[in-house]
Amino acid sequence: ETSPFMPLSQFWAVGDTTSSTRVYRTSALLRLVLRLSRQEREYFAALPGGVDDADRAALDVAEVFVELDLLAKQEGLRAYTLLQGASLEEDYRAYAVLSPHLAKTFHIEHACFLPSGPPQTRCLLTSSRAAAQFTQDHGVVVNWCTRRALRDMFRTVGQWWLSLSPRGHIIVPVSASVL
Repeated sequence: ETSPFMPLSQFWAVGDTTSSTRVYRTSALLRLVLRLSRQEREYFAALPGGVDDADRAALDVAEVFVELDLLAKQEGLRAYTLLQGASLEEDYRAYAVLSPHLAKTFHIEHACFLPSGPPQTRCLLTSSRAAAQFTQDHGVVVNWCTRRALRDMFRTVGQWWLSLSPRGHIIVPVSASVL
């Protein structure tokens, strides 16, 4: 895909993220900041157990860039990256951390910021009961950490069952709706 500036299209790449060197229209940046403020209020309040004041601020500048990427994606903004004459800069995603603030602001429990980077997990709901209540109250899918716990439980029980009689017991998947 190329930019709307067709005569210059060979100089641009379009995507959801870009380098940490950015230029925003003032109105677009204002929309992103207002959306972030609204999400911090609404998403934090939706989680059980309250929020520590320490969770209310980004840890470092890499987190701010990740927030801007996520907010821009929600707003439908496209990132245009200049392909020629690029300046050398470190990839902010290499320093990004799934902090309490980022996890709670965007309800993210599992993230990998680089394709070859390590996955990071931060569970927001501490019990399956809390997860079930959250899912019912907000009409969302079951959170990642609860699905992982269910998968691990089924795997453990299945391995135990099969170990009792490897040739005599089978496991038949009936429905994935439990997840």
